[in-house]
Amino acid sequence: MSRTTLIILSVLLLLITGCRDLQRPAVEAEPILFLGLDGASPEVCTLMVARSELPTLAALMEQGWSSRMETYIPTVSPLIWNSMATGKSWLRLGIHLADMKRGFRGTMLEPAPVWRVASHGGKRVAVLNWWLTWPAEELNGHVLSDRAPYYLFDPPEELRKTRLTWPNQWIDLLEGLRRPKADAGEIIEAFGLDPAMRDEIVAAEGYGEVQEHLARDKIVLQAARELIETDLPDFTAVLVRGLDVTQHGYWPNPGGTGVAANSAVVGGAYRYYDRRLGELVELFFASDCQDLPPDTPRPAPEPPPDPPL
Repeated sequence: MSRTTLIILSVLLLLITGCRDLQRPAVEAEPILFLGLDGASPEVCTLMVARSELPTLAALMEQGWSSRMETYIPTVSPLIWNSMATGKSWLRLGIHLADMKRGFRGTMLEPAPVWRVASHGGKRVAVLNWWLTWPAEELNGHVLSDRAPYYLFDPPEELRKTRLTWPNQWIDLLEGLRRPKADAGEIIEAFGLDPAMRDEIVAAEGYGEVQEHLARDKIVLQAARELIETDLPDFTAVLVRGLDVTQHGYWPNPGGTGVAANSAVVGGAYRYYDRRLGELVELFFASDCQDLPPDTPRPAPEPPPDPPL
């Protein structure tokens, strides 16, 4: 299968470690926050970071390590994200493009994703909205499967019995996160848009998808906040998809990444998700470093070793 450097509608991966090494025995592993921003373009991110519009990404890039990724063609999200989660080529995942016709399921995934390995190793994990996590796997921790936000958003009762979450009863505790589909006013507020753009936003072909995914991502992010804040897992993986569908519906045409970065809707979506992920990062460090002196610097993640020649 041919491969190409990721350019448009790419995935952005953020792997953040906590600061347990500053306050706990060295034998205890640091907590990890594994964030996925589906559809993020490296070019758009670079342009907007240079203009100081994405402070979360800018800080992580400055204090940590970053690099361009490669992807597969065709760019099918369940394959790409689980290639990252397992470290395996999508050709070895046990799922195929033909499976799209009957729907991807987590039971199709053959290699073990990193959270299963961590769970079997005795670590507490939390996995939220990752592709191919339904039916929710029995892990040492919590799973909000990729179908759970759909249930909370528009609940067909027959799905309630299909293990949308793990533990099963967690779905009942998440009832309070249920929310209506976002309207034009909520999109305008979230993306910082001019209210005069309402008619333009509503008329776009992708309006309905943005309405739905903005609401679902808020469910996912709030559930992640509650888990991190109440009992920080050793490994937390969170995936949000609203940026991807926003670009599908509002990416300027014609226009390249420079035009997209200047687009009110697309640029507003980048700023919104940078802000929301920044809230999770801040809470993650606050939860793990709360007993440190206030001026103690947070450790930057080490870059991965160079691949062998």
